Amino acid sequence: MSTTSTFAAPATAAATTQAPPPYTGIETGAYRGPQPGPYGAPPIGAQSGAYGGRPTPPAPPRPIAPPPPPRPRRRRPSAFVGLVSLGIALVGIGLGAALDDPIGFPGSSATLGFLIALTGVSVVVLTLGLRGRASGFSGFLVVVLGLLLMGSSAASRIDVQDGVGDRTWTPVTSTGTTSYELGAGDATLDLRQLDSAATATTPQRISVEMGAGELTILVPNGLDTRVDASVGFGDITHRGGVDGTDTSGADRSTTTVIGVEPVQVVVDAQLGLGQITIQEQ
Repeated sequence: MSTTSTFAAPATAAATTQAPPPYTGIETGAYRGPQPGPYGAPPIGAQSGAYGGRPTPPAPPRPIAPPPPPRPRRRRPSAFVGLVSLGIALVGIGLGAALDDPIGFPGSSATLGFLIALTGVSVVVLTLGLRGRASGFSGFLVVVLGLLLMGSSAASRIDVQDGVGDRTWTPVTSTGTTSYELGAGDATLDLRQLDSAATATTPQRISVEMGAGELTILVPNGLDTRVDASVGFGDITHRGGVDGTDTSGADRSTTTVIGVEPVQVVVDAQLGLGQITIQEQ
């Protein structure tokens, strides 16, 4: 018995050739990237931010304000202005010496001259300031004249012919006026020897004049006293009692009443430069 095997060849699929699709600018496949967008715009589907899409442009820097312009320097006056100021000062000092006696100026002729000179040069400095210029030598001259005026005013109150040194004055009860003078130094007016039981119709008067230094007035308890004190430049101090006062500066004057009025003693104390102390005992 014979067996015949028939082997059939496998069917071969007919090859079909198809044309590729037209190019559309979009890649086909599993991954689809960003789609092109309009002109000048980021692609469709593109991520925005720091990691995708078009980068965000930085903010424009804020404009820096310009620095303020420097202040213009004040122009210095010419040397001619300084010579004019010096001339005014010299003329003022000369006028002080010439007008001292005719007008009866209470101070010295030097004080009057420095005062006139200082006034004239100060007008020049004020005019320069209004015109926007520096004072220069004229300003320096104002400072020098001011110091000279202060020194002359203080020196005119000091009379060295009245003596220099320390003094202690102890007046006694009398009906007249007792006077004491001292050019420069420290003095003590001790009123403890006066009779507080005296009953005079008019008070006893005591006058003290000093140029420079310190004056201490001792007033005992029970003596009704009025002290009229004045200083050209310095300090007036009242120690003791409930009315203690202290004043200082130029041309100061005080009236201090110790006890009750009418008083038994009146003290007139004048000091050019220094300190007056009224001390209750």
